Amino acid sequence: MSTNNYVGGWNKFYNILRRLRGEASEEVIGKIKKLESLYKQEVHLTNNTIFLRRCKKYDIIPTGLLLKDFSIRFGPHDKIQSFQKRTESNLLNCLINVNYTKQNKIQSEMKKLRTTIRESIPTLWNWLCNLMNNMRNSLHLKISSTQKNKFNRLMEKRAENVCTTAYQNNKDLLQKPTIKNLSSRPLSALEEKLLNLGLNFSLPIKNVGNTMIDTAATLELRMMNMELTDNDKNKIRTGVARIMAKHIKKEQIQQRWEKWINNSIRSLLQDTTICITKADKGNCVVIMDRETYREKMAAMIMSGPYTMLNHDPTPLHAKNVAEKCQILKENEILPENILPQLIEKNPRAPIIYGAPKIHKYNIPLRPIVDYRCSPTYKLSKYLANILTPVASKHEFSIKNSTELVKDLKKLKSRPGDIKVSFDVTSLFTMVPIPETIDYIKERLESYPQLAELTKLSVEDIISLLRLCTSASYFQLEEKYYKQNHGTAMGSPLSPVMAEFFLQKLELTLIRSNPHIYFWRRFVDDILCIIRRRRKDQILQMINNFHPSIHFTMEEEIDERIPFLDILIYPKNDFSLGHYIYRKPTQTSQYLNFRSFHPRAHKIGVIDTLLTRAIRLSDVEHLNDEIKLTKIILEKNDYPSSLINNRVTRMRIKCQQDQREKTVDIQKRIILQWAGDVTSKIASYLRKTMDVEIAYYPGPKLGSILCNAKQKLNRPRAGVYQIKCNSCPDVYISETERDFLIRINEHQNDIRRASITSPVALHMLENNHELDTTSFRLIVPEHRKFFRKFKESLYIKKMDNKMNVSKVTK
Repeated sequence: MSTNNYVGGWNKFYNILRRLRGEASEEVIGKIKKLESLYKQEVHLTNNTIFLRRCKKYDIIPTGLLLKDFSIRFGPHDKIQSFQKRTESNLLNCLINVNYTKQNKIQSEMKKLRTTIRESIPTLWNWLCNLMNNMRNSLHLKISSTQKNKFNRLMEKRAENVCTTAYQNNKDLLQKPTIKNLSSRPLSALEEKLLNLGLNFSLPIKNVGNTMIDTAATLELRMMNMELTDNDKNKIRTGVARIMAKHIKKEQIQQRWEKWINNSIRSLLQDTTICITKADKGNCVVIMDRETYREKMAAMIMSGPYTMLNHDPTPLHAKNVAEKCQILKENEILPENILPQLIEKNPRAPIIYGAPKIHKYNIPLRPIVDYRCSPTYKLSKYLANILTPVASKHEFSIKNSTELVKDLKKLKSRPGDIKVSFDVTSLFTMVPIPETIDYIKERLESYPQLAELTKLSVEDIISLLRLCTSASYFQLEEKYYKQNHGTAMGSPLSPVMAEFFLQKLELTLIRSNPHIYFWRRFVDDILCIIRRRRKDQILQMINNFHPSIHFTMEEEIDERIPFLDILIYPKNDFSLGHYIYRKPTQTSQYLNFRSFHPRAHKIGVIDTLLTRAIRLSDVEHLNDEIKLTKIILEKNDYPSSLINNRVTRMRIKCQQDQREKTVDIQKRIILQWAGDVTSKIASYLRKTMDVEIAYYPGPKLGSILCNAKQKLNRPRAGVYQIKCNSCPDVYISETERDFLIRINEHQNDIRRASITSPVALHMLENNHELDTTSFRLIVPEHRKFFRKFKESLYIKKMDNKMNVSKVTK
């Protein structure tokens, strides 16, 4: 209704009223004008209350309620800021309640006036009602539009504040120290400088010649599995040898450790009173007193689900695995050539150690078990490769944060919903083995492609599973402990077993629950959107699924919740926004650009961080995240020009819908990085063999300095030598056992006058004696082919040898 029509309608009404009632009409007109004023007040209050309730819902404080000078007058202290926020929130609630009180009073007064006026002018009442309603609707549209614009401006301002806060909070993490010294030993400036490089920092190769021998052995092993003629192989050998001859000496001169690095490493290693390890989260280097570390480990064992054993069960478990695999081989279920992939020749007990949780009170340790070389490790890995495809593509499971972001883009936030995250307490150690194995059996029996994965029957797989899950034990110093329930920590089977158990829970409870709007799980971390009033009921429901499993729940704060390194928040259009979230424990420590890594690895660090920023940040936060990524990379000594170049490339690449590139493992060669010589060899091999080249770096600070995990003596396998005391002849051979065992066998052969031993035969024929001071392991090597290859090289290199066989390579 236009203003002219609005005013004209009221004037016409009042003129008619005066003609009908004379002087008495002035009293009625006064009441009508008062009613009109009350209508206007009620419209203002209603829209103001709607605006305030909307602000409360989205946790926004209107400008008029902000205590602007509060922090200026009393200082920017956390407690004062918290009190200010609570006070502003209380003021908002109070104002809403005051508005409701005023509305009730006005409506009561309006009701009385309406009754009085209706009795005074019954013939004009309907006309008056139409005028009042038109006035009310016109005013409501005007005020409502103003309030909506005001609210939208506040939402936009909050979004800007969210971006600023997110950027500032993440930027503050750049100041986090990368070293946590909890020991009583102060670090020198050079020791701190060394540790600040990060445990992933790689040092130059000390002996480039040995690395080149490994490169040649790797090449020979790969050529054995490729369809190449002898001429082609010789051509490749010649080309690689020419590159090595040209660059080895040059690399040997360039690659020298700086003196301060040697001194710092030596001083840290010589101090046996400290323990150096990596923090549980955040790439922080932690130094603890050795005694404190031992006390914490003992406390962790005492409080955990462990029982001490009287002896080492390794031989028994190794025997069980060997017997079971032998039966499967005899029944022609497993081929003979696969047995070495399932049986560990020199098994040892799993080793437990602890990672300090520096973000928790009293800094407890998280138990980690090195399961490698244990009796069931290879078999567990084999079974995990069979079971993983069966457990894949589950409707509630996600592989990474990128998948989560794709799913979030399809959602809208709804009134009455709440975002929560569920976490399973000590999942691996609490998974109920019998029930999980029974469920795995059901899934295997219904899986149509099982025959394509393995020749093992379902019963064979279940039998092997029970064998592996029964070997849940570990060693701490000289004592052995059994894990009372759950899967073995560190076993390749543990994640798969946990996945099957949680899938069973989800298919039983989650799929059919109407109060769960969204449910996604990564291993044991769950993001869920549910009805707010049902959250406690749902938590109780999943906790009642099995008595051994306990879930904890974390609710959203200010409608925001972190999950899988992203923070999820609601936008103005009710869609869900997201940006990268860094935990308080997170440091900005990544691979340092000065590390002795191939350039491809360093570019990979840049590309990974940029891809993460682009894929996991929404439009509002993308530029800030890229800016922050640049700062982090520059802090790790990456040049700005290289970073800017990769930013442009990765923006283009991420916009293109490219599938992940898969490389045929048969066409990949992995070389140890030794500098420019390795780069030139790689370039040559790509051209001549059409292969992909990957690299692994040399010694890292972590492998040199970290001493939390117990180090067991491995057999000193490799290439060894024996010298004759009466002539310059030398015997060179290789062994996968400790070389001193082979020395003892040679000495026994001499005493027995065995003619099958080249060493004994040389001594008998020439009446010579063995030089007992000459026993030496020339080069340690545990890989069979590499031992054979290096043995042949050393024999060929030796002029005076007592080896019977003539080696040509």
